[in-house]
Amino acid sequence: MLKRDYSLYVVLSLSAAILSFYKFGYLASTLSSEDFGLYSIIIISFVYICYLGGLGGSDYVLKLGSMTASDKQSELFLMRNNAIFYGLLGVLVVSLIVLLVSYLFFSIQIYYSMLAVVALAICTLPYNVFESYYRATQASVVFSGMLLAKAVLVIIGIYIFIDDFGFIGVLYSELTALTMIVAFCVAKNFKVIRLSGLQKPRLAINKMLRNGFYISVSNLLRNISVTADRYIVVFFLGVYSLGVYSFVMILYQGGVLCSGIIMNIFGPYLIKRYSSNPSRRGIAALLWKVVASLAVIAVCFFPLFANLTKSVVGLFFQNYNNADVYFMLNMIYVASIASFFVFLLDWFFICISKEYLISMLSLFSFILILVSVILFSFLDVELKHYVLFFMVVRVTVFFVMTVLVVRCAGSEA
Repeated sequence: MLKRDYSLYVVLSLSAAILSFYKFGYLASTLSSEDFGLYSIIIISFVYICYLGGLGGSDYVLKLGSMTASDKQSELFLMRNNAIFYGLLGVLVVSLIVLLVSYLFFSIQIYYSMLAVVALAICTLPYNVFESYYRATQASVVFSGMLLAKAVLVIIGIYIFIDDFGFIGVLYSELTALTMIVAFCVAKNFKVIRLSGLQKPRLAINKMLRNGFYISVSNLLRNISVTADRYIVVFFLGVYSLGVYSFVMILYQGGVLCSGIIMNIFGPYLIKRYSSNPSRRGIAALLWKVVASLAVIAVCFFPLFANLTKSVVGLFFQNYNNADVYFMLNMIYVASIASFFVFLLDWFFICISKEYLISMLSLFSFILILVSVILFSFLDVELKHYVLFFMVVRVTVFFVMTVLVVRCAGSEA
């Protein structure tokens, strides 16, 4: 039964990843470079509202839910209710502030863009909590089914709306897919949600902050370090360069998505393993074996990747068919591998309850990205140079995290 569930998880998750990857490729070939760049900014930016307003609810459910015994499911139901209700309240507060600031101090175009960002954040918060709940309970088939359903619904919506509404139709497809899945999850769990109730605000929010907010802050900083580059590129190099950059970053987004699929299973497993046998050296040794194995595979696969990208881009993306793009794709390949290793090692610090170190590393990554602003200001830098710098940052963060893991594992009594 367990093997069948994991097999279904792999099939469903890979199908969702392929469809999501296809979506970005289709949009890159259909939308103008300017619209594709704008879409990529909006689709990434809304997570900031979720991180700040959600109070760490999703990570709180995943962390404590993975530690909750099977005979204490009522506690997990309560965590889920708290994360959805109080998280939504927080998202609404942050959303109102964002809309007010954008209306008072920025152009009407930016205000309309913020409306889309806010709408996506509100729909995404409960989706993320339900996904964390199913991940915590090891319901791999259910949450992988959510991923696939979202991917399918978005693509169907794009096919329906993109010809008539273009860029706006794509955003509408994203919102419709999220709303439909959340509505289904609420309907399926409505009785349990109603019976489980809520904790008092002060107690619930305090638990969410202590057990999830550090992780959310680290993810927020990490996302800023990744997405701030979009604004840096468009400010210094223009909208066309942003479109090219968004195209090559499809590979990185695909890598992050695949990392999430793997860690959806492996992360909770590490927490359970450490809970039953709290050995830092044991968890670190397991992670090093995984990192070493994947590094060998990545090096062996690279020549095939380099040749494959030339064939695919040459056939389907003539606007991006040049040597600079191929160079940037190779750099993004290395950055994606390094980032996956960072995501993997994150769980070492989560297991030993030192999530603040993840936040510090994310801040360090963000500071390195800010250095690029100085470079862009004083040097004649092309887009390919910035992509090279992006890769160096990802590798540097992995190196620093490796040192911290070694020191924390070695300090075990």
